[in-house]
Amino acid sequence: MLDQYAWESLFPTLQLNHFLFPMQFMYLLTIGRLALKLLEKKVSSSYKASVICYVYQTILWASTPLQTIASAHLFGEKAGRQAGDVMFTMLNLGCSHTTYFVAGQNLDTVRINIRDFIWKMQSRNCFHFLCSMIQLHSQCVVLKEGLHILEAGRVDNNIPCEKELLADARFLKHKVFLTTKKAHQVVRAFLFRQLDDVSLDDNISDIVLVLKKAQLRPLLLMGIFFEGLVSFQHARKSNNETGKWMEKGEFILVQMKCWSDHSTWNWENKMLLLEAEKMYILGEFDRAESLYMSSIRSANEHKFLHEEAIASELAGEFFYERGFRQKSSELLLYAQKCYERWGAFAVARRVEKNIESKFGSDYKQLGPIDDILQSFCSSEDTSSNKRRGRHDDDA
Repeated sequence: MLDQYAWESLFPTLQLNHFLFPMQFMYLLTIGRLALKLLEKKVSSSYKASVICYVYQTILWASTPLQTIASAHLFGEKAGRQAGDVMFTMLNLGCSHTTYFVAGQNLDTVRINIRDFIWKMQSRNCFHFLCSMIQLHSQCVVLKEGLHILEAGRVDNNIPCEKELLADARFLKHKVFLTTKKAHQVVRAFLFRQLDDVSLDDNISDIVLVLKKAQLRPLLLMGIFFEGLVSFQHARKSNNETGKWMEKGEFILVQMKCWSDHSTWNWENKMLLLEAEKMYILGEFDRAESLYMSSIRSANEHKFLHEEAIASELAGEFFYERGFRQKSSELLLYAQKCYERWGAFAVARRVEKNIESKFGSDYKQLGPIDDILQSFCSSEDTSSNKRRGRHDDDA
C-alpha cells in the first residue's frame, strides 16, 4: 500500500505548470526522479507509461536534452502497449513526435511519423485528441512546401489541414489548441519573415509566463523563443513601438537565461542568440559578433540543426550590414544548407533569394564552407593572437 499512497501523492505534484524559482524547480526535479525510481518496483509497473509521460513532459524536459526526452517517451509508449494502457501509449507517442520536432529532427521523418500516428488515431475516432498532431503535421508541410499550403486543403490523404481545424468551432474554444496555434504562427512568421503577422497583443509569453493560462512545455517555449527573435527584429526596424518590442525581447531573454541555467544543452544557444540580437540593437558590435558565433557553435554541439541555421542566417545578416561581405555570404550559404538538411526547403528557398539579391546571380560560386565553425574559430584565434601580440609589444 505504500506505493499506492506514494503515487496518489505524487501525481498532483507532477502537474505543476511552471518552474519559475530555482528552489521550486529543484524540488520538482527531486519528485520527478523519485517517481521514476519507484517504477523499478514490480508493483508499480502498471503506472510506468503514465509516470513517464507526466515526468518527462512536465518536469524533466527543462533539464534533460530534448533528444533524450523524445526517446524516453518512445520507451513510455512501449511500456503502455505492454500494459494495455491505450491512452498513455498514444500520449507518449504524440509527445515523442512533438519533442523530436522541437529538437530539430528532419521534417520528413517527423511528418511521416505524425501521419502514421494520425491514421491510427482516426480509425479509433479520436479526432479531438488529434488536433495538436494535425497542427504539427501542417507545420512540417508548410516549412517544406511553403505558406501557400495553408490554403491548399488536404495534402495527405484523409488528414485534415489546419484550415479545417480553424473552421471548426469546437477547436476555437479549446485553449490548448489556440495557444499551440500561436506558437506555430510565430515560428512561421519569423522563418518566412512575415513579421507584420505578429502583434504585441495577446502573445504566447504573456499567456504562458505572465497570465499562466497554459502549461509551459517544449513546443510553447519554442514559440516564446521565436517571439523573442521577432521582438528584436521589430525593435531594430525602428517603428513607433520600438521601446515596447525591445522590452518584450528583453523579458523573453531573461526567461531564456533562467532556462539555460537549468539546461545548457537545451537552452544555451537560444539564450546566446537572443543576447546577440540585443547587443546588435544596442550597437555593441564586438559582443554581438562573439555571441552570434557562440550561438552557432552551441547549436551545433547540442544537435539543434534548425537553430544552427537560424543563428547562421542572423549572423550573416549582421556581417552584411557591417560590410563584411565574405563572412556574410559564407554564413548565409551555410544557413541555407542547414535549412535544407532540416527539410525546410521553402525556408531555404527564401534564404537563397536573399543571398542572390545581396550578392548577384553568381553567388553560387562563393560556395559554403563545410566546417564554418572551424573556419571562424581559426580566424577568431588569429585575431586574438594579434591583439595579444600588440598588448605584449605595449608592455
